[in-house]
Amino acid sequence: MVWKHCETLCYYSVYIINKVINIINVTLIILILLFAYIDNMTYMVAILGVASAGIAIAMKDMFMNMLGWMVMVFGGSFRVGDRIKVRKDDLSYVGDIIDISLMRITILEDVTLTTYLENRRAGRVVFIPNNYIFTTLIANYTHSTLKTVWDGLYITITFDSNYKKAMYIIKEITKKYSKGYTDIARKQLNYLRREYNLRNTNVEPRIFSFIEPHGLTLHVWYMTNSYAALALRSTLSGEIIDAINKENDIVIAYPTQTLNLRQAPKVQAPLNETVEFN
Repeated sequence: MVWKHCETLCYYSVYIINKVINIINVTLIILILLFAYIDNMTYMVAILGVASAGIAIAMKDMFMNMLGWMVMVFGGSFRVGDRIKVRKDDLSYVGDIIDISLMRITILEDVTLTTYLENRRAGRVVFIPNNYIFTTLIANYTHSTLKTVWDGLYITITFDSNYKKAMYIIKEITKKYSKGYTDIARKQLNYLRREYNLRNTNVEPRIFSFIEPHGLTLHVWYMTNSYAALALRSTLSGEIIDAINKENDIVIAYPTQTLNLRQAPKVQAPLNETVEFN
């Protein structure tokens, strides 16, 4: 685990060094050209002063992008390979960072729960301006040593079901299939405590029960792989359904509607009254 972490850091360091070297080279070339073709330094300074004032106003977003790049590179909030979620204009994008340039972050969208619930498509390359880190919420699923996240699913049973038994079955199944990720998450959080003030590092599966209109809803939460959360969710869903269906005293609830098909009784029309005229 430590070796993989060191290998990732080395790869990221080489990537950043190459980026910085390229920027320095371009800057030096521009300066050399300026000094080579402009002999009057006072004239050049005046031109640069006037031009920089106009550029600062016209290219505010570009400068903010550069500042955002510096914050990311030297702050360590985001790195190439991290899985992030960006929300903009009521749309969410989840993917892996494949490049961090001076102007933007490039992510490759993956198939995730967000894809399933909201977008219904994936595989797009999304470009995110670097200044978004100052104005938009960007969630990092794999910050620092973390490679696991909390995920959860729920199932609703009828009010007359043996809910304690159902909770036990669901929790045991979840503990069985998420044990590997639980152990990994515990080690990752203990390592992260060196950098942050973490008080609660409990990563064992948790289950809760809530009263809903159609029955008692059981929510289970567990640790899973940040890059493949849907795989474990799919496995748990099938295993839980199979286990619940084997129990006679546990019934899965869902919205139902009762239709009364009995024929309504016929109502006899009143007899017409006869009126005699003298």
